[in-house]
Parts: sequence; C-alpha cells; structure tokens
Amino acid sequence: MGPRLRGASLIAACLLACVSVAACAGTTTVRGTGVWYTCCSDSVVTTTWHPGQQLPVAWTRTATVPTGHGFEPVSLSAVLTGPYKDAAALKAAESKGQLLRGPRPITAAAPRMLISRNPPRSPVSVITIPADAPPGMYDLLTGISSGGGSVTGASVVTVG
Repeated sequence: MGPRLRGASLIAACLLACVSVAACAGTTTVRGTGVWYTCCSDSVVTTTWHPGQQLPVAWTRTATVPTGHGFEPVSLSAVLTGPYKDAAALKAAESKGQLLRGPRPITAAAPRMLISRNPPRSPVSVITIPADAPPGMYDLLTGISSGGGSVTGASVVTVG
C-alpha cells in the first residue's frame, strides 16, 4: 500500500471513529450547510419521563450563515422507539442491526422540521409520549439531513 493510500485510509478511519463516538455520545451534528445543529441536552437522558408527557428535543444552532449567503435547507427529525426492558436489551438489538432494519416499533415521533430560510437559533421538536406507553428504556433517534447527506444519533431515554 503506497503512502497516499495509507494516508487516505488513516483519514477515513479517523473520520469514521469520530462519527461513531459522536453517535454513541448522543450528540448529533451536521456540517457543510452553512448552518449546523446539535442535539440534545443531558436533561433529556437523565430525566425519567412519564406516559402523556411531552419530551422536548432542543436543537442548538452552532454556526451562522454569513450575511448575503444562502444555505441548504436542513431537515430535523426525532423518533422515540421501544420499549426495551433495559439499556442492555436496547444495545443488543442495535448491535444486531434490528434498530436499523424495519419494522421497528415507533412509539412516537415529532413532526419533521424543515428549515429553509432564516434559520432559528434553537428550534424544538416535541415528542408526546403516548398515554399507554409501557415503562422501560426507549431509543431516541435524532436525524439531520441537508444537501443529500444525513447524520443520525441515538440516546437512551427512560419512561417510568
């Protein structure tokens, strides 16, 4: 393997590692649109939510569009799936690819947000936890897409 190919492989591996670490940490960021958003606050994960409550998924804009420049529209999504008896069961389903293949139980989803102009600083997606949601661990899957690319992240949320 030549020096150029080794260097390209190393860069690709580092990028993949960074994306994997970001997804595991529950923070989702997309760049390259001129407008970046990051999600979610620690309180979403540390709070025990209850059936019937509204779970706010706060997005934070982490960059601005320079004056006179446009940007690619950005789509923000948040879906809550589950329940799983514990975090280990959720992670086991995820490691087997069960969460990425259909069908999976969609417990609740916030309406998809499309930001196409005047990007807000902190939009909020709201997921209403169904009144009959059983207790357990739920997967909060967040997604950002723009310009043909997308990034997803996941966090474990407790419903009691």
